[in-house]
Amino acid sequence: MKNLLKSIFIIFIISCFPIIFLYANNPKEISFYELTITALCFYCVGLIIWCLLRILTKNSNKALVLAAMAIIVFSNYHHMELGIRKVFGFMEYWHLVPIICFLLFVFYKFVKHNMKDTTANAVVLVFAISFSALFAVNVILCLPYAYQSLKEQEVDNNFSVIIDEATPKKNIYYFVFDEYSNFPIIKKYYDYDNSGFETYLKDYGFSISYDSHNECYSTTTILTNILNLNYVSTPETAEDTKLKMREQAKIYDIFKQAGYEIIGVGKTANSMGVESKSQSNSKGGGQTAKGESFFQILVRNTVFYPFVKIDNDQRAKDILNGINYFKDKDNYKNKTSVLTVSYFESPHEPFLFDNNGNAVSPQHYYDWDEKKYYLDQYKFITDCMKTIVANIIENDPDSIIFLSSDHSARFRDEFEEEDKRNPFHAVYAGKNRKFNIAGKSGVNTMRTIIEEALDIDMGEVEVPTYD
Repeated sequence: MKNLLKSIFIIFIISCFPIIFLYANNPKEISFYELTITALCFYCVGLIIWCLLRILTKNSNKALVLAAMAIIVFSNYHHMELGIRKVFGFMEYWHLVPIICFLLFVFYKFVKHNMKDTTANAVVLVFAISFSALFAVNVILCLPYAYQSLKEQEVDNNFSVIIDEATPKKNIYYFVFDEYSNFPIIKKYYDYDNSGFETYLKDYGFSISYDSHNECYSTTTILTNILNLNYVSTPETAEDTKLKMREQAKIYDIFKQAGYEIIGVGKTANSMGVESKSQSNSKGGGQTAKGESFFQILVRNTVFYPFVKIDNDQRAKDILNGINYFKDKDNYKNKTSVLTVSYFESPHEPFLFDNNGNAVSPQHYYDWDEKKYYLDQYKFITDCMKTIVANIIENDPDSIIFLSSDHSARFRDEFEEEDKRNPFHAVYAGKNRKFNIAGKSGVNTMRTIIEEALDIDMGEVEVPTYD
C-alpha cells in the first residue's frame, strides 16, 4: 500500500508539473476549471503509462523510473525537437519520433534487466525530491494570487437609477469589432484613407469620435468595464473574475429593470457574458491571440503537438453568421425594447479574409509584417459594417446604434502606446440627433447612450490608465 501511494504521488507531481508551471506564470489568464480539467487529463495519461510499465516490469521502482522518463520526454517533446533541429536542420517530426521511441525502448530494456532495485529506488528518490521541490516552488508562487482571489472585494459600482416607465423604449445595438482602428490611426500607420466610410456614417447621421482613449488595450478589461459602466477591472484582474463580472454586468441590470430583452450576436458568450443567437455558446477560459486554450498550449509542448489544430474555418463562419444575422429581415420583426450586444473578433488576427471576403492562406493568418493582411481584413469588416448599418436603419430606423472597437491595431513596433488605446466610436440615434461623444472613453460613451435611451442622468467617470 505504501509503494502504491508513493507511486501515485510521484506520477502526479511529474505529470502535472508542466501544468502548475504554466499556471504559476499566468495565474490571471487561466480559470481554476481549466487548471483542474487539464491536470486531470495529464495525470490520467501518466497513470496509464505507469500501470502498463508496472505490468511489464513487475517492479514498482523500475516502473516509476521508466514512467517518469517517458512522461518527461513525451510532455516536453516539442522543445526537444526544436533543440535537435537547430543542430540537425533536416530532421522532421516523423524522423525523430521513431528515434526517441527506440531510445526509450533501449532504456526500458536496460532498466528492466540491468538496473538493481536499490539503484531504481535511489533514482525514484531523486525524482521525488526534485519534482516535489519544483512543484512546491510553483505552488508558492500561486498562493498570493489565490489569496487575493479569495479576498477579492466587490467594487462599489452602485448608483441610483430611476427609470420613467413612460419613456419610449428604443432598440439598442451595441457592436464591438475587435482591433478596428479609427480613422486617424489607420491613416497614420497604414496610409489608408477611410474617409469613404466616415462620409457614409455621417450621411446616415452618426456622431463620430476621433480622439477617444480607453484605459488600456486589454479586450476583456475594456469590455468588462464598459458593460459595468465603470472601471471595475484592470488587466491584472483574473480572467474568470472578469467573465463573471460581464455575465452579471450593471448594464444588463439597468436594461432589464427598464423592461428590455438582452440578446447576443457574434462571439458574445465569453466576450459579453450573453448567449449568442448566431453561434454556439461554448464558454472557456483565457485564450492566446491565436485562439489557443490552456490545454492546447500544453499539448503543443508534447509529442502530440502536430495534431493540435485551431479551427479557423469555424472562426470565419462565426463572423459571417453574425454579419448575416443583421441581413435577415425576420430578426427585426416585432422587436421592441431589445438590447442587442455583438462582438466580432475581427479585424483582430487571425487574418481570415481578404478585402473581398475571400479566404487568406493560413501562412498569413498572423502576418503583421506585411501590412496588407490586417488592412485587407479591415476593409472587409468596414464593408460588413456598412451592410449592418444599412439593414438596421432600413428595418429599425428609430433605434440607437453604437459601433465601436476596443482598441486600434497593436502588433507592430511603430505603434505608440497611446495610439493603441485609441478606439473607434460612432453613435446613431436618428438622422438629426447628434451625440457629444468626442474624446469619451468606451465607458463614458456607453453612459451617454444610456442617458439618451432611458432619459436618466448618468454623468461621466474619470478614466484611469493601465499598463
